[in-house]
Amino acid sequence: MIRGRVRVYAYRWLFGFLTGLQFLSAGYYLAASHDQLRCSMHFSHASDADGHLLVTLIEPVSVKPNSIQLITKVEMYMQHYVVERTTGRLMIYLEKDSLASTLQYGDQLIIESEYQKLMPAVNPHAFDYSRHLSRKNIYHSTYIPSGQWHVSASNRKNPLLSLALDMRTKALIMMEGMPFGQREFAVLSALVLGYRELLDDDLRNEFAGAGAMHILCVSGLHVGIIYLILKNLLSLFGRLKSCASLRLAVLMTLIWLYAAITGFSPSVLRASVMFSFVALGHHTQKPGNFFNTLSASAIFLLTINPFLLAHIGFQLSYLAVAGIVCLKGHLYRLICWRYSMMNKIWTLCCVSLAAQLATGPLAVHYFNQFPNYFLITNLIAIPLAGLIIYLWLATFLFSFIPLVSFCFFSLLNWALQLLTHAVSAIESWPYSTLSGIYMPAYEVIFCFGIIAALFVFIELRQQSAFMLFLICVFLMVGSATLRKTLHFHDPVFVVYHTGRETVADFFTSRQLIMLATHNDGTSNRNIDFSVSGMRIRRGRPEPALEISLDDDNIHMPEKTFFRIGPFIGFHQLAIVVVCDVGGHMISSMRAGELSVDYLLVTENQPFDPADLIKKSQPAKVLLGGSLAPWYAGRWEEAARETKTAVWNVRKQGAYVGRPLR
Repeated sequence: MIRGRVRVYAYRWLFGFLTGLQFLSAGYYLAASHDQLRCSMHFSHASDADGHLLVTLIEPVSVKPNSIQLITKVEMYMQHYVVERTTGRLMIYLEKDSLASTLQYGDQLIIESEYQKLMPAVNPHAFDYSRHLSRKNIYHSTYIPSGQWHVSASNRKNPLLSLALDMRTKALIMMEGMPFGQREFAVLSALVLGYRELLDDDLRNEFAGAGAMHILCVSGLHVGIIYLILKNLLSLFGRLKSCASLRLAVLMTLIWLYAAITGFSPSVLRASVMFSFVALGHHTQKPGNFFNTLSASAIFLLTINPFLLAHIGFQLSYLAVAGIVCLKGHLYRLICWRYSMMNKIWTLCCVSLAAQLATGPLAVHYFNQFPNYFLITNLIAIPLAGLIIYLWLATFLFSFIPLVSFCFFSLLNWALQLLTHAVSAIESWPYSTLSGIYMPAYEVIFCFGIIAALFVFIELRQQSAFMLFLICVFLMVGSATLRKTLHFHDPVFVVYHTGRETVADFFTSRQLIMLATHNDGTSNRNIDFSVSGMRIRRGRPEPALEISLDDDNIHMPEKTFFRIGPFIGFHQLAIVVVCDVGGHMISSMRAGELSVDYLLVTENQPFDPADLIKKSQPAKVLLGGSLAPWYAGRWEEAARETKTAVWNVRKQGAYVGRPLR
């Protein structure tokens, strides 16, 4: 009998393996069924350009600098007298006008059935916006000028979401009636309600650079503060078991009421589900593992939307909570303080360190930067964030008593000013942000291995943990060294897709040289977005030399690169820039007198493209983004006639060229 039990215990891993395999299969099935593009009723399978679409706004309207953005669900496809029910989401950009500005959640529009499939990133290693939207089941978009869409008489709203958005709007209107400064009001609306439309780029950059961006994202921190406030208040009404169920019901109701006030934003929904499971765990009063509660909330959310697993916010929020639970106690035991105030400060430091250790590698992987003063920032920002939430609640609870409400408002305004000034000051310190860091996914795994092995070794003194630590360090250093070595021996040049400019980067073994048709360096935001991915991947976040393509001076920063007028020499490659000077120079030559590897066309000039191609005999013609479409078309036609390879960055995306070794 005992031998049989031992034999069964020896195969206990089989149950875990089969259970994990079952969960994996169920997850794959849920993810496949959640993908609306695979559905036969998706509007892209049924519609064509001759019909019309009936769409419903399923999210609040987002105001962009030059348009109105709508996220809609396609309800019907209509062609002549045929009506067909459809499904799928469509992102619409409306031209700004008085009618578009009045649209609200739940409104239905009739539009023409013309849309485009979202294209993947057109620049190497750039952020793939189409992939990001595909996780929200959005695969198509369209731009509609004024007068080419109509509001349907019907209106379809989810009553619960509509009520939540109305509550958030009323809360914003009440806050607007208070004499806050512009920056303070933007921070308060983001911190308390999760409404970040009012945050400008400067404010976002300050909080991100100081390591306090999580303060402006209503998530686990904010819901946790609300949870603790409510739990402590409800504990005052007795600890009888008969009241436990009532306290739980009131606590969960108020948590979800706060989630409704924030408009049920995804981050708040995640946090509300998480703390609802925590509250249920405390209510049962049974000893349990917190990770079981955390895993249960994650499985619940992923069952509803499997694509949440790929969302950055989902990954970071759960990692932060897991890191605090795992590491905070170990860090706290490293130092013992005699004074209670120092203990409280050290506890806050340990929470901040644990969360940063758990999320830091992944945050660097996604955002390519690390806030060096995050510990100082969190020591100031987290207590102030809690104080602001307390004061905000007190201001509204005592709004019927003018004098008391004014006192709380004055304190709230002071706390907001202190927070914004502190974050701005920390962000302005030297070396506040370590930017331009590239960490691939496998190095993130090595980094987590280093952190985990080090903590296990410190706590348990196991030799195997120390060996794992050394192995992960070796793999991490070896991977970074190999990447830099490969880039050192792999010079490339890139002509980017940047809209209306022509920008080219030349990556040599030692530095980055940038050529561009604009004169303001890398200050243009669109250009920064286009080029940053490739530069960070190559370890050159900033160019060592910036040269205007209109500049005819001689530039010879190193042996492998030189620029003399329209001529560019890059290793063994010969490139001629077809601008005013370059075009006249080539047109004055005889056929066969010049032979180049590339013609880089950057200006609309009155030259015959076929004549320039015949006289320069290029291996390939590169058409920059600064060319007018009609002029680029002339070059494409001339290239086809002369049987010359051509690359139009406006149509084909960025071009990456490598010299022959």
